[in-house]
Amino acid sequence: FDLDADGRLGFDEFKTGIKKLQIPALMPSSHEDEDIEKEDDATPGPILKLFQHCNSSGDGFIAYHEFLFRFPIRPKPLQLQQSFDQLLRVELRKTFNNVTEA
Repeated sequence: FDLDADGRLGFDEFKTGIKKLQIPALMPSSHEDEDIEKEDDATPGPILKLFQHCNSSGDGFIAYHEFLFRFPIRPKPLQLQQSFDQLLRVELRKTFNNVTEA
């Protein structure tokens, strides 16, 4: 989304990102394609409304913390076949051959 890498999203960046995600509720029907390009404050469409909702500071940009607040990202837990403790012990044994466990 953040095309200029400034750590915040302007409306154009946000709109580009939303279009790439192709969220059905936010995508216009074929006859509305032109309207999505012409969104402004006078006639807010669904993408502009979402942008304004996310921009809690009202500065015209969605900061990283605003984005995370509105779109909470929950990473999947790391799935290891062995526990971290087991993997660490194996690596330590390789590195320090003469060390024994207590």
